Amino acid sequence: MPNGESCTQTCVVVNAFDVKYSFYIFDSKNITYCDSCRNSSELFACIGLNHGKTSIMNKAYSQQEYEVLKTKIIDHMRSTGEWGQFFPLSVSPHPYEDSAAMDWYPLSESEVLKRGGRWGGEIFPLTSSGSSTDSSLHISQYDEKIVGHDIAVKNIETVMKTVFKCPVSSKPFQIIAPELAFHISNLIPLPTIHPRERNRELMKLRNPRELHERECGECGKKISTSYTPDRPAVRGSEEPSGF
Repeated sequence: MPNGESCTQTCVVVNAFDVKYSFYIFDSKNITYCDSCRNSSELFACIGLNHGKTSIMNKAYSQQEYEVLKTKIIDHMRSTGEWGQFFPLSVSPHPYEDSAAMDWYPLSESEVLKRGGRWGGEIFPLTSSGSSTDSSLHISQYDEKIVGHDIAVKNIETVMKTVFKCPVSSKPFQIIAPELAFHISNLIPLPTIHPRERNRELMKLRNPRELHERECGECGKKISTSYTPDRPAVRGSEEPSGF
């Protein structure tokens, strides 16, 4: 939260003051339950406003009307138990398993649905019957230096039009031009799974989000670390190493 002050339960807030229960707020103040607003002040339950002021649900009011209506809405939200909480999982525009939350806080489908979230993104119909496991050629077949200009162009045009089916999630994905160019220039095989699944494979290389009490492998001082006790010794204290 760069340059944020008096903000609570927010996500991605920059140069803001007194922002509550909101998301993506920039250069604004006195914002409550809003999403994607900029250069604004005195907003309640608004989305996508720029240079907005004393507005509720994207409708502008006089200062007095704004204060009266806002107070009524807050009183109602208090009575229903909604006030004071960030947006519920049920209003997320993304299926849980397609969001970054799944990377850090993995939940089963049943648990997500129990919490009111969405599961199962839209599976778009494939325009190609091929899958990434049997449709892509060897990466050298896209390099004109190896197979010649005409053959390389034909192969590139084909792969760029192909919609591949991920063997892990069954979600469709395509190869984009910069990605293909990078793979060709480095002779790296084309990906075979959906970008989201590729990222999850990388996430598995990170340590779990949990701390373990251990001793510094150099000075013996007690430390908290994400490395489990069965891992090799680590240095984590602030004591000088002596080197």
